Formats: sequence, C-alpha cells, structure tokens
Amino acid sequence: EPLYSELVPINKKTDDRHTCLRFNPASSAEIITNGPSNVLFWKHNNSKLISYAPFLSEKERNRFGSKSAFCVSAFFPGTAQASTSTENGQLIIWDEPKTDTSLENNHGLFKEFVKVIQLSKESICVLETSNNYLCLAGDDGAVRFYDFSIRLVAWFEDLDAGPIRSVNFNVPAISATLDCDFY
Repeated sequence: EPLYSELVPINKKTDDRHTCLRFNPASSAEIITNGPSNVLFWKHNNSKLISYAPFLSEKERNRFGSKSAFCVSAFFPGTAQASTSTENGQLIIWDEPKTDTSLENNHGLFKEFVKVIQLSKESICVLETSNNYLCLAGDDGAVRFYDFSIRLVAWFEDLDAGPIRSVNFNVPAISATLDCDFY
C-alpha cells in the first residue's frame, strides 16, 4: 500500500504526460514533475499529496519559445530554486515568490518563473546535480558543469559520442554513509 498516491493531471488538448519526476534532495516531501508543456511542484503533508503548476504569462512563455517542450527538471540542493531544461537548449529557473506575502507559509510548494538562460543550441536532456554543481548534457554531445548561479565551471565538448542521454556520478558506498549492519 503506497503512503501517497495522486494522479498527474493531463492536459486533454496536448495529452501531456509527465516523463520526469525528481525529489528535492533537501526534503523528500517536495517533488517536481514535468511533461512537454507543463511543470508541477508537489508536496506531501498530513497524508495528502498536493500539486501546484507555476503560472507562465504569455510574455514569459514567449521568452523560451511557445513551441519549446520541457525535457527534465531538478531542484538545486541547499536552495529554494529548481530548474527545467527545454528542447531548445534553455534552462528555466524557478524560485519561491519574493513579492507575495500571502504565500509566506508555502513551505517550498509555490514557485514562480525567474528567468530563462540559453545554454545550448540543442536539446538539454540531462540535468543532474552533484555536490555543488549542475551537470547539463544533451543532443549537442557536450557535458557542461555549472555552479548554482549558472556560471560555467567545466565543459567537455569534443567527446565525439553523439547525443548524451544520461550521466552517472560515483557516489560513496552505502555502508560508508550509514551507521548500521543490515546487509
């Protein structure tokens, strides 16, 4: 029996099924999901799972192309921010509202569009965080590392490996991070 269960709303016009689900590394109660045309922020509290879709004005949507599909989303560890990549090579930054005091107690659920940054000419299909870095990769075959202020730290462009679909990082063995003997 699951602890929480909820249907992801589907836009009947676009049949927009969500293909990405990520937990906030700072709080397993917070989740971000996205499909090609929308992003949802989720939070579970008191045996209930609630969702919020950030509003995008026509002007904001046009800044990253109204036909541009969302690819993948992730939270920035240690911050209130999250991001979503697009098939046009852009990164959309989401953050907690700074101006609406009625949302002071939103506890991370409500996010608003902050900015869009053009980082590639092609689709960004990989968006991972590791330590204090954001790793982006995609159809251009490059792997780039940014800090959470989206400043380029390192890049690998001449891999000649074709489009990148996943990136994996070596993490410490579970026995080194847990103080127990159960396996």
